[in-house]
Order: sequence, then C-alpha cells, then structure tokens
Amino acid sequence: MINLKKYDLFSNLNKEQEKYINSFLNKKTYRADTNIFIEGDHSDGIYLIEDGEVVIYRVTEKGSEKIFKIMKKGEIFGEMGVIDQKPRSASARSRKDCTLLKINNQGYLKILSNNNIAINLIKIFTKRLRKADQEIQMLSFSKTKVRIKNLLTKLANQNNGKLVYENNLTHQEIAGIVGSTRETVTRLLNELKKEGYFIKKNNKIILKKINCDNHYI
Repeated sequence: MINLKKYDLFSNLNKEQEKYINSFLNKKTYRADTNIFIEGDHSDGIYLIEDGEVVIYRVTEKGSEKIFKIMKKGEIFGEMGVIDQKPRSASARSRKDCTLLKINNQGYLKILSNNNIAINLIKIFTKRLRKADQEIQMLSFSKTKVRIKNLLTKLANQNNGKLVYENNLTHQEIAGIVGSTRETVTRLLNELKKEGYFIKKNNKIILKKINCDNHYI
C-alpha cells in the first residue's frame, strides 16, 4: 500500500481511508521531457507525483513557453479540470523521469465526499491562488532583473547560514518562469554575478546580497 499522508490532500487519513483511496490509484511512468497532457485535452483525472518532477506550462501565441510551476515529489496536479469538468487549462510535461499515481474522475469525485479531503483541497486551492496573485504583482510591477532576483531567493535554501540555490534550472526554464527570453536571462545573470549578487561554486549559486524585493515571493 502506498503511503498517501505525504500528500497534503490526504494528510488527515486514517488507515482504512488510506486503503480505500489506494484502490483508485493507477501507477504511470514517464520518460523525461514527455507530455502528460496538453492544454485543451479532456480532464480525465488527477496526478500525484511519486517520484520525479513535472513542468506545468502554456505555449503563448508567439510560440514561447510560460512556465507556471515546476512540481516535485509529493505534489498533486490536474485536479481543477476534474472539478469544473472543463478541458485542461495548461499542459504538463515530465522534467525528469517520473512515476505518477493517477486517480480518474469518477474515483476522485468519490474521494471528495470525505470532508477532511475536501477541506484540504480548499487549502491547496487557496495557497495556489495566493501564489498566483503574487506572480501577477511581480509580472506587472517588476523589471525582469528583479523577477530573476526574486526567483533565485525563492528557490534558495539555508545552508550553513548561507542562501544557496542548487542551480538546477536551465536558462530557458528561468525565462519561462519570469516571462522573458533565454538570451535576456543569460545576460542579466551575468550582470548580477558581476554586481556581486551571487557567486557560483560547484554548480551552486550562493546569494551574497539579500533580495530586498522578496515581498513578491
């Protein structure tokens, strides 16, 4: 039986409920850079990330990608279309080899009859709406350079008293997140490095100046 309590949606389950939900799980594996679904597809279920990473994105009219989020192990995606019965509002692609657990529409709607799960879903939606509002503010009022600084600060972790970013995003992915081009991101990262905002060491970025604009994060 798969341990579901690591997922926020199922954090309040007892053993009997966890066993019941396990009966709806369908394990799927995807090689890196494989589309899981495309914007406009029929919403046929939700996905739980058991291992790997998934990029949620949309292709603009100009053909560039806008990345909404890079989701990791323990996160859930695809639930919105199941609830409102509308086509997928964005696309999902495996960033690395990944293992997903899928619950189809019928099973998911049955599961939502559990009050604790329904409340957890509302909390997840509220958190995502809050982050979306912050991103709208950032895209509306911040210059690209500030957006990159905000992103680095957001992705960095405390390590021996320092803010360290593992540097695992490509420049193209950063561009997709901050709404710019790869060339612009490369140029601005070089500028930030020259300005002493960060240093690179062993493929890691160590932030040297605390980002004063992180109220957008």
